[in-house]
Amino acid sequence: MCLFKGNIVKYWNRLLIVACLFFTITSISYADVPREGLQYTRLPEAIKNAPEVIEFFSLTCSHCPKMEAVLPKIEALTTSEINQVHVVFNDSARRAAFIYYAMVVQTHDQPERDMVNALFTYVQSRNTDKNSLASNKLKLAKLFDQYGLLSPDNLSKEQQKLITMKMAQSEAMVNAIELRSIPALIIRGRYLIELRAHKSIDELADTINYLKLRINS
Repeated sequence: MCLFKGNIVKYWNRLLIVACLFFTITSISYADVPREGLQYTRLPEAIKNAPEVIEFFSLTCSHCPKMEAVLPKIEALTTSEINQVHVVFNDSARRAAFIYYAMVVQTHDQPERDMVNALFTYVQSRNTDKNSLASNKLKLAKLFDQYGLLSPDNLSKEQQKLITMKMAQSEAMVNAIELRSIPALIIRGRYLIELRAHKSIDELADTINYLKLRINS
């Protein structure tokens, strides 16, 4: 009888150990999964026919150059091409968007990162005084010429129409998803990454990879 009780005790002890291990593993796995409302939020309206990963930014945004610097690493960790969309929140951003898209339409949507960085520097360091307008245009023309491109002031009507179309598309997307701040990463046109909730580029990449594979919409 005592032997029988001993076997029962051993059985329940083993069962308890297995249960503890199961719940521990489950808890760890659950903790590692990005959570809605923390690492990401669902957009009020999905962007139709959206690329897998979009970055919304502006050449006027002081935080955006930092994101620009880590985009290559994010692309490598997520095996994704990040499509950049310049916002047109206000007149200043609209003018910067025209400059950005003047580069884009001449590079078949594949601008050199070095030139993007150069445009960040130009836009954020230029003198906004009216008396500096001529010198600013000259600097911009030289910058574009350095990369074998036409100055924004010398584009054809077709190129200008294409820029206007891209800016309109950007504005429509921003309004549809009610975007209020940049830089912003949108995954599959449905999820907004909460950048401040991530402590490293690796964590950010993990969330992107999770949302790329998320089945339910």
